[in-house]
Amino acid sequence: MQNNANSSLWGFDVAVIKLLMARNTVTQIEKAQWLGQKIVVDVDDWYEDLPETNQAHWVTDPEKNKLVNRDHYRDVIMAADRVTVSTEFLLEQYSKMRDNVFLVKNVINPASMVRKPVRNVKPVIGWVGGIPWRGNDIETMREWLPGFMEEHDLMFHHAGHMPDRQSFAELSGLDTSRITTSPMRPLNEYFWHSFSDFDIGLVPLNDIPFNHAKSSLKGMEYVGSGIPFVAQGLPEYAEVAANGVGRIANTPDEWVTHLTELLSFKARKRDAAVNYANLERGYLPKHVAPLWRDALTKW
Repeated sequence: MQNNANSSLWGFDVAVIKLLMARNTVTQIEKAQWLGQKIVVDVDDWYEDLPETNQAHWVTDPEKNKLVNRDHYRDVIMAADRVTVSTEFLLEQYSKMRDNVFLVKNVINPASMVRKPVRNVKPVIGWVGGIPWRGNDIETMREWLPGFMEEHDLMFHHAGHMPDRQSFAELSGLDTSRITTSPMRPLNEYFWHSFSDFDIGLVPLNDIPFNHAKSSLKGMEYVGSGIPFVAQGLPEYAEVAANGVGRIANTPDEWVTHLTELLSFKARKRDAAVNYANLERGYLPKHVAPLWRDALTKW
């Protein structure tokens, strides 16, 4: 957004920044504010409580990285004129720390995605994600997933595999003969390739504060790709399920029940259609555009 003469010295009237953790960022923000620019920080993770299994915990550790770390990130968030957050959890937490916190939930743009038809075949179950950035999420399925896959003679696909890191098989307990993988994709290939090799999507999440801060974006990406999904019933997923988008499970029995139902082609086809239609209940860009407009223009 660029309007007045002062802003032309710096580039914009309002600048939105994300995940800037360098030591000198606050100084740059103060210079921008001195020039009359407004700074908005967009936040969609709870870096105050990163699990140690998430590699970002160590990369952003102030003791290990003096120049770029989460303490500087907190200072950046506090120095900004406004903060936008993607979940109710983040709204509650940051509203305790500062004022001018705006809730703008994550949504998807189906036009940018590849929605594939539901296949009338034995389904492949899958997950899209990078294992180094998890909080013991995959391990939550060890109790039930291997037995379920064996009982129904199913295959699993992990999109986002990194050869030099722990594998999905190691963490989930699945036999390697039941898993296929595809590599992590750059953003310009993400929707074209990451969702193409499976028919039912999973969103396993450990019940920890860091995951309570996560939005339901992964589930939405499954929906936009034509894939029915089951997610751990944390608050954001409970909300979208209440609005007819996706299924939630809180116990091993609930996971198994939902996935058993989705082995049916008719159930998968129904879920895919209903989930997609219910995006109109608040999960498209048009629904959050007014919120972004308020956050960026009403000063």
